[in-house]
Amino acid sequence: MIIVKSEREIELMRRAGKITAAARALAGEMVKPGVTTREIDKAVFHFIRSQGAEPSFLNYNGYPASVCVSVNDEIIHGIPGPRVLKEGDIVSVDVGAYIGGFHGARTDDPDFHRLYIRWFEYGCFCPVMRLHGNRNPQEGYGAEQIGSGSDNEIWSFGDEAYEISKKYIFLRERLRDYIRVQMKKAHEDGTPVMRPVFYDFPADQESWNVEDAYLFGPDLYVAPVMEDHVTEREVYLPDGTAWFNAWTGEKYEGGQKVTVAAPLDTIPVFVKEGADAEKLLNIFSE
Repeated sequence: MIIVKSEREIELMRRAGKITAAARALAGEMVKPGVTTREIDKAVFHFIRSQGAEPSFLNYNGYPASVCVSVNDEIIHGIPGPRVLKEGDIVSVDVGAYIGGFHGARTDDPDFHRLYIRWFEYGCFCPVMRLHGNRNPQEGYGAEQIGSGSDNEIWSFGDEAYEISKKYIFLRERLRDYIRVQMKKAHEDGTPVMRPVFYDFPADQESWNVEDAYLFGPDLYVAPVMEDHVTEREVYLPDGTAWFNAWTGEKYEGGQKVTVAAPLDTIPVFVKEGADAEKLLNIFSE
């Protein structure tokens, strides 16, 4: 393992992403009647090895031969940060936590409601946004008492959570075109949709230390709230450009730490100054 501290490691990320895109294309071409998932796995495995990389597979129904090795564990399971990079590792774009966590939590627990809301806000800025989990109390159905979790829809956690969930579902829909462009880039050249700050700002030494915020595409900088009862948070803004608070339009110069409001219905997001800034700010103001 090596610490990610140079342009070489960033180039490795990009190379790994290209291998991922090619492996996915190969798997897609092989999906046809009579071809088994095992055969696809084997072909993709040998292809990745031929490129000097090490493969890992997470096979779920409907997703045969998914190549899901990450630059670091956080790329798949949380906020991508500057931890470690294993040469040849592959970046997955299938990033999206089970909002609310999969196991446990009661739909009538107000503490969980707040956690769910913050998690849902974060999920809006993941490549895959999904509410998925097994809530308590468990219920039984039929003669065999097959267990099933409690309700887990956006209206299952109270009126406040419902209204905030709607806000972010509609925001996600308005971001559809922006996200589609990022997914296309990920497909064609392996550029990760959700990435650590240093990926785009390697010359900014402070960006290598950021572990609680990330870029969602090149123009959105997301700083999730990860503590209960927090209504503001400090965020480091990468140097080399200016940033706009997505919710208020306030402009900040990069290369500094700022403290911004973060009430329960707001996740801090910043828009990078540039050609798409006005369009993105309008999306947040609708």
